[in-house]
Amino acid sequence: MSAGCVHINGEFVELEDAKISIFDTGFLHSDVVYDVTTSWKGYVFKLDEHLERFAASCAGFKLKNPYSNDETKALLAECTVRAGCEDGAFIHMHVTRGEYLEGSRDPRRCENQFGNLAEGPGCYIWVVKDGGCATPDANCLLGMSRKSVIELCGMEGIPYETRTVHPDELRGADEAFATSSAGGVLPITRVDDKPLGNGAMGIVTSQLFDSYWRNREAGWCGTKISDLLDS
Repeated sequence: MSAGCVHINGEFVELEDAKISIFDTGFLHSDVVYDVTTSWKGYVFKLDEHLERFAASCAGFKLKNPYSNDETKALLAECTVRAGCEDGAFIHMHVTRGEYLEGSRDPRRCENQFGNLAEGPGCYIWVVKDGGCATPDANCLLGMSRKSVIELCGMEGIPYETRTVHPDELRGADEAFATSSAGGVLPITRVDDKPLGNGAMGIVTSQLFDSYWRNREAGWCGTKISDLLDS
């Protein structure tokens, strides 16, 4: 199995051959936006919503993805298939400003660049008290895994809130978990190097963990990779 696949500068290449110029403003000035989704059991998760958020990020930075949504979908699917990772992968997309034209410092004249890598950071914190969940509503990205758990709470009949969460609430929680595109629902069993609750995955966390992967395997919010390649 391949370690991954990258589409950059119009070509599909192996990871070790993927290169970005040191003069690209994405490198020089962090002038770049990104988004990440995952594949699981032949489906890409919440693809349209990720691309909608990606487009909003590009617009906020006044960047333009050089590919249409349909072209981007096909590229993501092709990278996933080439990597042999239809049943489990990170699918990471970037648009950088690109390089300045010779003799110019005008960012509007840069040719924006798209790349796709098989990795992704980021997670969101949830606390559970008396059977209900809470997650911060400010100073955090409006992540897809966070949104997914909000949807799962509704499906499972679990009370939840998005609000200010004080650090002491985490220390005093019955249980806690993190959400990420990488692992879905991940139990937090220690805080400040002390066991949280009984030091194991809690009842609510377990319910959401099972529901997340059960629904993912059933194609919940998924776009079938084979359909993208056939279109």
